[in-house]
Parts: sequence; structure tokens; C-alpha cells
Amino acid sequence: MNTTRLPQTGQPNPFAPAWDLAEAPVATDRYRIDLEAPATAADLDVRGDLAERMRAAYADCGLVHVTNTGLRDLDQMRVLARHVLTAEARYDGGANPRAHIGPNVYEVGAPISAALHYHHEMAYVGTSPDALALLCADVTPGVGPTYVSDNLQATDAILATPLGERLRDRGVIYHRDLTDRSAFAGTDGVGVYNHWQQSFGTEDPDEAEARARAQGLEVEWGPNRLLRTRYRADAFEYWPEGDRNLLFSSLADDGL
Repeated sequence: MNTTRLPQTGQPNPFAPAWDLAEAPVATDRYRIDLEAPATAADLDVRGDLAERMRAAYADCGLVHVTNTGLRDLDQMRVLARHVLTAEARYDGGANPRAHIGPNVYEVGAPISAALHYHHEMAYVGTSPDALALLCADVTPGVGPTYVSDNLQATDAILATPLGERLRDRGVIYHRDLTDRSAFAGTDGVGVYNHWQQSFGTEDPDEAEARARAQGLEVEWGPNRLLRTRYRADAFEYWPEGDRNLLFSSLADDGL
């Protein structure tokens, strides 16, 4: 476990996640495809051998990891991702400050210093993607890897606890408060999670509210045009392939 220390106090961060890496739940050879050489035009062809291998791996375990592609261009990486994810969802806002860096490609939406926990993406709005493609344009040495978890085991583990039972019976409410950019003009923005202007891509509060409600969020305006959003949901989601409910709610990060 790497212990993240809070800069304000120097004390261990109680919210820093700990990962049990003693045993991988899924053998890596089931989902990892090592090109061992720069990707070719044939690799980028949706009818090619690599595309078929990627789709087979994804069908087998819901995950495919293509390594050593030699690609530096996000558009080409997106071509590889579309070998599997043929339909794309558009990000219409919700919370995280996702900078738009390419056609339907967004920044991860969290600061480098964040200790992000196990989570499902976009679980806090009414419409979530079926799957994600993660593209690596650059690396941050020393910060640590991104882990992919087995949601079957995660579901079984949390249901064996009183917390899991409460989640199953009561569901969850996501509370997110989005600040107004103009209220922080001339400041360094320390402590700000996200401004509603950036989250919803508009400077118009009425349009921001409409977009929030379209995402299934409850909306209330607070002091200094603080946009308070609330989203109520079941903590689990039905998985038709396995005919069971799986954990879907999550706490990715916290202000502390």
C-alpha cells in the first residue's frame, strides 16, 4: 500500500485506497495483446486480425489491453478502441472537469494528486456508458498505475458486509456542489472541485440547470450561484449476461 500524505497536516490520508495485488482475478493472457512492434495500417483496420483478437478478448472477460502499439496520436488510438466500442456516447456534463482533447476524447477529470478509489465511470447521472476506452497520451512517473478490478468479486465482497446490505436495500444519493467560476476570479481555486460552467460547457445558468435536469439530477441554487446537484439511484445494476445484479455505485474521490 502506498500511503498518501495530506500536505496540510502531514498525516496519513485515511481515504487513500489500498489494493490487494496478491492474486490477479483474471489471467492477463486472456485480455492483454502485446503488439511487440509499432501498429501498422492492418492493425488499424476494423476488419483485420488485431480487431478480431480484441473483440474476442473483450467478449471473453469484458476487458482488452493492447500494449506496445507505438502510437502517439490520440486519433489513431481511438481507431483501435473503436475495434471494440463501435458506438460512442457523448459527454453532456455532470460533474468532473473533463477537458475536451480530441473527437469524443476527454481528460480523465481528476487531478494528478488524487487517490482515486474503485469506481464506475459516470455512475452519478441518469445515463452511463456501457464501457470505456482508456487512451494513454503521456505518463506520470512515480504516481502509480491504473488498476482494473473484477466487479463480480467486488459485488460478492461488499454484499457480505452490513454496508453492502444497506446499499442493496436503500440505494444511494450522490451529492455534488459545483461552484460558479466568476466567484473565484483572481484566486487560485484551491478547494474547488469543479465549476458548473466547465462541467456543463455553458456560461448560462439556465442552460446549465436544464442540462443537469436532463441528466436526471435534482438541482438547487445556493449562495454565490453554487449549483447543488443530487442524484438518487440503486446501488446495483442488472447484468443480463450473468442474470444477476452487480455493484454499480461508487465513491471515486472525496474533498479530503
